[in-house]
Amino acid sequence: MKEKKKISLGEFILVTLVIALVEFFEFGANLALPVPIFGQVAVIMTSFLSILLTISLTFYLILKGVRGTWILAEGVIGIIDTLPIIAILPLKMVIWIVVYFVVNNPKLEKVAGIATGKITSVIKK
Repeated sequence: MKEKKKISLGEFILVTLVIALVEFFEFGANLALPVPIFGQVAVIMTSFLSILLTISLTFYLILKGVRGTWILAEGVIGIIDTLPIIAILPLKMVIWIVVYFVVNNPKLEKVAGIATGKITSVIKK
């Protein structure tokens, strides 16, 4: 019998479109940064938009029961995000795609569950 996926294809497409829209605005704001006043306002507004996206996506993943996988992927890819040139890339999209494939693949989900379990056990100590 086929196993039910935690994140369906329709949900994946909708969330991907929202993330792509926010990433597009962030990219445009980063390009507009040298423009006086407008660039700075655009970057501040997209920062708030990005925070709102992160909060809503985290809440969505908590409801789906896969928040640990998001934290694991965000931690690994977030290290790359600290590099100045790489920061303009759409890393939230990469994280979302990684989470989708890990959560819907039982073997990868088991490995991620072990990894997140070890991380949370270290945090609790």
